[in-house]
Amino acid sequence: MTHLPDSRLSPTAARIALTASAVAAAGLLLFPLATLGRGFDADPVLLHLTGAVTNLSANPDAPLPPTGTVLPLGWAALALLVASVVGALRRASWVWLTGLLAAVLGIMAVVLLGQGLGEQTARIAADTTLRPGFKRQLRSFYEGGGMNLGLFLTVLGGLITAGAGLSRFPAWWERLGRLRGLLVPAVAIALAVLVGALVVLIVQPAVNASGTPLTLWTAWLAKSDLVYFVYSTLFAPVTALNPLLESLKLATPLIFTGLSVAFAFRTGLFNIGAPGQLTLGAIMAMLVGVYGPASLGWALLPLSVLAAAAGGALWGAIPGILKARFGSSEVINTIMLNYIASAIFIFLIGSNTFTFLGREYPMPFKAEGFEPASEELREGARLPTLLDLFGVGGE
Repeated sequence: MTHLPDSRLSPTAARIALTASAVAAAGLLLFPLATLGRGFDADPVLLHLTGAVTNLSANPDAPLPPTGTVLPLGWAALALLVASVVGALRRASWVWLTGLLAAVLGIMAVVLLGQGLGEQTARIAADTTLRPGFKRQLRSFYEGGGMNLGLFLTVLGGLITAGAGLSRFPAWWERLGRLRGLLVPAVAIALAVLVGALVVLIVQPAVNASGTPLTLWTAWLAKSDLVYFVYSTLFAPVTALNPLLESLKLATPLIFTGLSVAFAFRTGLFNIGAPGQLTLGAIMAMLVGVYGPASLGWALLPLSVLAAAAGGALWGAIPGILKARFGSSEVINTIMLNYIASAIFIFLIGSNTFTFLGREYPMPFKAEGFEPASEELREGARLPTLLDLFGVGGE
């Protein structure tokens, strides 16, 4: 007698689908579904799945966009998530379908909400009776709206449930197996977000610019919205090309600096002086890029890079020589050199003058104005942006 293969979910996949669906369903009931508008001080107008609107903004009379389509989609997604919970408990093979449909309905609700907010913004822009300042305020108010934790958890929980359900198919199991290496960093990020959310809930007061006293329920909605606002702002750069490239530009020197620390660790040395070495490299690149001869043209760019490398190498060589010659601890030396590098940096661009032995001397490195910054790099010393290099995106 031949036995048919078990078409049910594996116990592990069923537990993952059950957890994801249950959390998403609870999120629809416990958290705001969407934000209908947000002021400059993060003061929101919150929409719950029940249709209740909680206005915590400083614009109590601001007209709200229509939400009639979003709410039925939210309720339909909730029904599908509940069905996914039941199916996961039974290890049913159709759980992937209900999870996927819930995610699709959540995405549809987000798109329709965005369209409603966009139409409201267009009406405000076309209204000639509003003062320009108030018009800008209202446009910013509606542009700050969008999905909230309820819809976000619906989409995320539905996709996770669908993935867990599809894992019973061999082809999908192989595809998901290739992504197994992402599991550890994904769990680490999720735990960090969860701990940070708890800190925000405990420490940060709720935003309420309406002046209306908060009940226990509205206070909870305001607190949960604050968590979503903090993390949506934190991860906003990855949602658009220009901010993403700007983030990568700022992160690249830090990534290479971290790799330099890892290299030292592999050799058995504890290099705690990477911040100081990065600072000295930046100072040397500034000196060459700003004050190098303009006649060098494009050659200023590689010279600035080499100057940065030389500055970091010099600052790393000092504790290296002390370690090799006198056996002194590289940990202590590199930590102390961090403070010296910071002091040099502040000395160069902190002020236009400095006083020594009763006399005042000019400092040429700081740009004019109150901001502690150097002059702009010469054109030939600047790296082209990725937007210019590949001709993508736009300002």
